[in-house]
Amino acid sequence: MSENTRSRPQRGRDAQVSASLSLASLEIRARSACERFSTNSGSLIQSMSKLAVIKTGGKQYLVSPGQKLKIEKIETPVGKEVVFNEVLLVSDSKDTVIGTPLVKRATVEAKVLSQGKHKKITILKFKPKVRYHKKMGHRQPYTEVQIKEING
Repeated sequence: MSENTRSRPQRGRDAQVSASLSLASLEIRARSACERFSTNSGSLIQSMSKLAVIKTGGKQYLVSPGQKLKIEKIETPVGKEVVFNEVLLVSDSKDTVIGTPLVKRATVEAKVLSQGKHKKITILKFKPKVRYHKKMGHRQPYTEVQIKEING
């Protein structure tokens, strides 16, 4: 076999076509999520018409104004405002802006409601036939925030 059968990274026009297809599918998903959100929340849609995807603590969150969520711990005192600059997507009922990788000049403002720890999880190590077992626990710290405003 003289020809290599492994797949190679796409180049040129093929890469542009696949990138545009993935961006189009992402935009369709964002619009359908916005429509689902609007139909599920009923009368609240007037105040929650914007959606954004933010990145914090190594995770991505789909947020809307007024929403409360628990994120990885950030060092901001309770009651203070925090601004998330890493915005990956901003969508409203009319259009969707997808970042490459971030949306320029887009921010999400939130207020810190509380700092806390999640429920304890137990870790159990066990090796058979050698009488080895070890039990440990862990409580992951979190910060609870309420989304105030989506700019951009």
